[in-house]
Amino acid sequence: MSNPATTGPNLAISEAQFETWSHQGAIDSSKNTYTSVQFALGQSQRLALHNYDIFLQGSYRNDTNIRADSDVDVIVKLNDAFRRDLSQLTPSELLLYNSSFSTATYAFAEFRKDVLDQLNSYYGKTLVTEGKNSIKLKSASGRLGADVIVCLDYRRYIRFNGIHDQSFVQGIAFDRTDGVSITNYPKLHSANCTAKHQATGGWFKPTVRIFKNMRRRLVETGALTDGVAPSYFIECMIYSVPKECFGRSFQSTVLDAMVWISKAETSNFVCASEQTYLFGDRPEQWRADQFQRYFSAVANLILGR
Repeated sequence: MSNPATTGPNLAISEAQFETWSHQGAIDSSKNTYTSVQFALGQSQRLALHNYDIFLQGSYRNDTNIRADSDVDVIVKLNDAFRRDLSQLTPSELLLYNSSFSTATYAFAEFRKDVLDQLNSYYGKTLVTEGKNSIKLKSASGRLGADVIVCLDYRRYIRFNGIHDQSFVQGIAFDRTDGVSITNYPKLHSANCTAKHQATGGWFKPTVRIFKNMRRRLVETGALTDGVAPSYFIECMIYSVPKECFGRSFQSTVLDAMVWISKAETSNFVCASEQTYLFGDRPEQWRADQFQRYFSAVANLILGR
């Protein structure tokens, strides 16, 4: 692939500024936040009766956080029960599946309530509020705020010939407070972003941070509305850019990525998990009109328009 930035226009943003924007934000506070939530939930006698995992999701997990990032995404996933997609199984596999599992006795709603009750008990109700997607924990001394996402294990089955001969793609699933069900694949997302970072010689994650910092600048100047370009979608957009566009300098990388995206068939872009398309009308997807507003605003910024 040729490098379109070789004879491209002069950019209004210097290499030095891109270099500054490429740096990762602080990570100690995110670790403190994760440890605090883990300890808080570990004090619950009810939760101790069940098998669950706690792990980071989002920018702090993927090393793409910038200095302006605040809240840490903390996943609390119940393993005692799971949701599943059985649409790819044959009739005989469905029979085997249904004979192998029983209905869970501890469901999502009960698990979420237990997590919420414990966070209220440990931190106090003044620091805990319920959001549409997550339980929000306000920041305090030594730790950042957190979006605690309570969820179940999710499995999209590929094959099922018994407990010891099965294949599935694993993710997470939860219900928003408005009843809408959400499915994501945070561990696949993280693993694929790491592989992309390695394939680009270490340019991928700094480039994501640059595009996030450009969004921050655009929001600060009023050129873009806050919320139009969430970090997750920016990360997925840059994930779709071929590895040949990365390298040499941050100026060339940004310009090559922008040129490639402008010419690409964006309907084929996938999220970094490679399990869903990036653009669409689902809550897990980026609306095309919002992407266009972000992309146009970034183009104007780097070209000094």
